[in-house]
Order: sequence, then structure tokens, then C-alpha cells
Amino acid sequence: MRKHLHKIAFVLFLLALFGDLVIWGAVPDLPEIGAHMVKSAHAEAILASTYIALGTPLDGLFGSLHGIGTSLMTDATEPFVEHILSEPNLAMDLTLSGSANSALGWIRTFYWAPPILLVVFLALFATKPKVVSLIRKR
Repeated sequence: MRKHLHKIAFVLFLLALFGDLVIWGAVPDLPEIGAHMVKSAHAEAILASTYIALGTPLDGLFGSLHGIGTSLMTDATEPFVEHILSEPNLAMDLTLSGSANSALGWIRTFYWAPPILLVVFLALFATKPKVVSLIRKR
């Protein structure tokens, strides 16, 4: 089983990255606060900015993914809409450090999952057991 752990970590990394691209790719189209969140992400959060840049074309290709991402981000940021509208520079601070509801907790978990899973994958890949062959094959 140990020889397959790096493959499992890589699949989890890809799933988390895909989830982030779907969720954050819908941010520019959020009603009222989308533009503020994009501007704040470009100024403060390079990871969120990358997810937005890569996820927007993906969401544009598949309308159902865009709908899922929009509904998740709308539910997560709903308590902060008025605060973001009054102070647009705090959009990323509120999204990544606030604790208003469980949807925001999931957004934050998915936000940090790909970098962590990438490090786990690289560590497991570097320490995977080597194949030892005592008899040569022809």
C-alpha cells in the first residue's frame, strides 16, 4: 500500500485543485461583490488570484460548474456583502479569515488544500519504496 500513497495524494491534489477552480472561477460573476473580490484578490491573495484566473475560463466552458461555484461562493459570502460593499479592500480578509458559516469553512479548507496536498505528494513521491529486483529479467 505504501508504494501507492503518492498516487492517492496526487489524485486528492487534482480534485482539490479542480474544486478551487470551480469555486473561485465564479467569483467575478458574483452579484454586487464580484468585482470587489477580484480586485482584493489581485492585491492581497496571490493564490486566490491564480484560482480566479485559471477557473474563470473553466467555468465559462461548463455552465453547470459556474452555477455550482456561484451558489457556493454566494452562500459563503452572504453575511459579508454589506461589509464588502462598504469597505471593498477587506473582501479577501473577510473571506479567508471570517467564520460566519459552514460554507465559508469549506471554502477556506479547499483554498488551502492544494498547496498542502502538493507538498504531501512530493514528500511521498521522494520517499516511495524503490523496486528491488534480485533476479535479472531478460
